[in-house]
Amino acid sequence: MSPNSTKVVSVLFVLMFIFLPMGWIIMYNSIPSQYYPVNSGQVQAALKAAGLNICSQTDSQWNLTGAQGGQIFVISSDCSAKQQTDAIYVHTQNFDSADNRDSAVKAIQRGIVINGLNAAVYTYGSYVIVVQGQKGGTPITQTVAQVKAQIGK
Repeated sequence: MSPNSTKVVSVLFVLMFIFLPMGWIIMYNSIPSQYYPVNSGQVQAALKAAGLNICSQTDSQWNLTGAQGGQIFVISSDCSAKQQTDAIYVHTQNFDSADNRDSAVKAIQRGIVINGLNAAVYTYGSYVIVVQGQKGGTPITQTVAQVKAQIGK
């Protein structure tokens, strides 16, 4: 291989690692949906109906304008494992208005891109939902598809 073709292949390889994750993030982060009141029980029921194995949940409060509290759900194929290498986190947060919810989504999307996270963000009524996998781990596309399919109902 000539020195020029080695350089071209190297540049293409580097660009692939930069643009492939960005494309995946853009594809799985949707535009905010209609705003309507949703309670935490509806969110949890939707996650369970999606067939996800919820290992634990804890309350959380985001430090964002209009955030009213939510939960963090830990999802894994084996909740009894001492080390959950396949754990996926579903962060939920209720917001007091569509504007505050949509601003939160934009901020989170920027954070996902800037930090190269294995995550997706979308909305369900008054809630922002972030599905986050292990950084550098297996892409969370299947879990995102499961949650989106159920939440959209």
